[in-house]
Amino acid sequence: MDAIKTIIDRLSGVRRIGENQYVACCPAHDDKHASLSIGVGNDGRVLLRCHAGCSTESIVDALGLKMSDLFVDCSSNVPPPPSTPKSRLSALTNEEVAELPAINITRPVPPAVPPPPPKTLNSIVRLDASRHGDEVGRWTYVGTDNDPVGVVVRFNTSTGKTFRPYRRTKYGWERGDPAGKWPIYRLYEVIEADRVFIVEGEKACDTATELGFTCTTSAHGSSSAGKTDWSPLAGKEVVILPDNDSAGEKYAEDVANRLVGQGCVVRIVYLPDLPEHGDLVEFVTSCRDAGLSDSAIRCEVERLTEVEPYQPARPESGVPKYQPFPIETLPGPLATFVRRGAKAIGCDPSYIALPMLSSLAAAVGNSRRIELKPGWVEPAILWTAIVGESGSKKSPPLDLALAPVRKRQRSAMADFRAALSDYDAERLVYEKHLASWRRGKDKDENPPNPPDEPRPERLVIADTTVEALASNLANQPRGLLLARDELSGLFGSFDRYSGGRGADAANYLEFYRGQSLSVDRKGGSPPLIYVPRASVSITGTIQPGILRTVLGKQHRESGMAARFLFAYPPRIPTRWTDEQIDPVLESQVANLVGRLYELPLHIGEDGEAYPVNLSLTSEAKDAFVAFYNAHGSEQDELAGDTAAAFSKLSGCAARLALVIHCCQWAAGSTPQRHDEQIDVCSMEAGITLARWFANEALRIYAMLDESEQDRTQRDLIDWIAGRGGCVTVREIQRGPRRFRQDTTSLEKSLDELVSEDFGRWQACPVGERGGRPSRQFILNS
Repeated sequence: MDAIKTIIDRLSGVRRIGENQYVACCPAHDDKHASLSIGVGNDGRVLLRCHAGCSTESIVDALGLKMSDLFVDCSSNVPPPPSTPKSRLSALTNEEVAELPAINITRPVPPAVPPPPPKTLNSIVRLDASRHGDEVGRWTYVGTDNDPVGVVVRFNTSTGKTFRPYRRTKYGWERGDPAGKWPIYRLYEVIEADRVFIVEGEKACDTATELGFTCTTSAHGSSSAGKTDWSPLAGKEVVILPDNDSAGEKYAEDVANRLVGQGCVVRIVYLPDLPEHGDLVEFVTSCRDAGLSDSAIRCEVERLTEVEPYQPARPESGVPKYQPFPIETLPGPLATFVRRGAKAIGCDPSYIALPMLSSLAAAVGNSRRIELKPGWVEPAILWTAIVGESGSKKSPPLDLALAPVRKRQRSAMADFRAALSDYDAERLVYEKHLASWRRGKDKDENPPNPPDEPRPERLVIADTTVEALASNLANQPRGLLLARDELSGLFGSFDRYSGGRGADAANYLEFYRGQSLSVDRKGGSPPLIYVPRASVSITGTIQPGILRTVLGKQHRESGMAARFLFAYPPRIPTRWTDEQIDPVLESQVANLVGRLYELPLHIGEDGEAYPVNLSLTSEAKDAFVAFYNAHGSEQDELAGDTAAAFSKLSGCAARLALVIHCCQWAAGSTPQRHDEQIDVCSMEAGITLARWFANEALRIYAMLDESEQDRTQRDLIDWIAGRGGCVTVREIQRGPRRFRQDTTSLEKSLDELVSEDFGRWQACPVGERGGRPSRQFILNS
């Protein structure tokens, strides 16, 4: 057999440099520079020389061969076939040569060589231990199928410690990193968790697991976070516990920036009283030495995690940073429903929370109002809109948030159909009695009374015309929810029946206030529809480009835009997840919504339904007054559209507090009654939500006023930030279609970002990105 071919087939990084001369990566050490030379001697044997100093024996052993395999197997030489004497052939004529029988030369086929037995991890580690030192730690990284894909081993050397990676292949175990990126440590446990801790190093991760935390880390230490696939953490709550040194701080910020771009709520917690270069292991050891139990240590770490979420220090592009939606303000099962729903869909939590707030407000409707002081009353009416590009998963969260209301609507329509069937039967009986009465001779008797015609209970509607809304509101004193998957039709309807004069828009402004509404119907019956309190909450989705078009100058100056609460979170990369909503949780949310619809309206002496006004406790009023004054100072610094939006947010804080108060009662999480005063907890939750919407208003209006060039630049910055803040030109060209330019144009766009101090160029490390080294663009922190 060909000995050199056997050797070459088992090596990696092989490159030919001459006749029977090659260079390759040495299998006997962690080689990244092709330091092994391969050649053929005069006697036909294979010559091996490692320029790093590995012996020929260790190289052959690492290949799974024997020293004898370096020599040519002479048994495979084929003897030459017998030849006809030249003199005899030369004496034959051409015709005689043609008559000679054919000679079949059959070369013997060499026997098949069985493949070498796969190398075991233990055999490779033992060999490396003979060179590096004793093995003192081994950590296995698994894939999504829970099968090992890589192992990190720690050796104690004469000068300290060293780590070596090993990968699993179809040929057994080899030295080096797995193909592609490393999975995160303890992946299979992390996938199922809602909150995950991150530390630096596998030993610290195992310590955190002993305390009862779900924890993970990345391979290769503090400078190699980019070599790990962090996508399984998308949308989760994450707590990072950095080491007490500059490298640990840098690692924490690097990981946090990557995770924030994937929709994570990240908190960086610095453990107290750590020695220099100390980590969680030293913290736990110190606590145990002080006599603390593991449960007490866990409680102390939990207490330390009560810090504000991390925000990337990215350069300003004229648009404020996106703040994670404050899920913790939602009472009862609502917070868990939003958090798990966002994970199941792969969307930002605000995409579920906003339509849910509108549906909850509609369920409360005209049953309750909040009285801030005599003469200032706010209804439970909320208008929300989730903004996102096409394909950014806006519709599924809208459907999920509105599922309890739509389920109740289906049940109401089934009851209506049953009542309508009974009505038809009663109507036949009535008409029979009426005919009999008309034929009767005694007209002194009163005619029979007709049965009452049933009317359907309407909870949610998609028709945006004022007449349709008024007609349904006349039979629904609680109010309605107007929900549309695309809100562009709503804004377009404002001028549809008014010749451009905006009559419908004026009526919608009355809907927002919950005021009375009168609609004249030409040729209709009845000719006039009167609604004493027209309560309509609105929710839906819209694309940013359409929002710029339909929300023109007229509707911004009229205050229509200011009445909407927007959410436009950064886009989350699409990742598959097996997460789904627990049916028990869905049932709890549906029950909460059902209780809100059961809130009674007050029936006055005139038989008309009135809302119950809820006042504030003294603590709640103090909190609202403090917010009102601080918010007013911020509003004074603004002008135009943003000032108009801020002017509505003080009232929105009260409306949100009212909805939270009613939800607290419906969830049974407090002993309060639905008709009690609104307490400080509900008010503070409403204020927190209003502050979040204030930041979103600044973001939305800043983006609406951007030029096309600024918008394209910001989209590119956000996209790069969502991928860890570090990309090559080729990676951008393989990204969204809107960024796919030729290399020269794309490099020019990135050069502009560099000139404006948004980022910098940096050479790719050798061996990363695949192929030959190139440069990469890094966003500035």
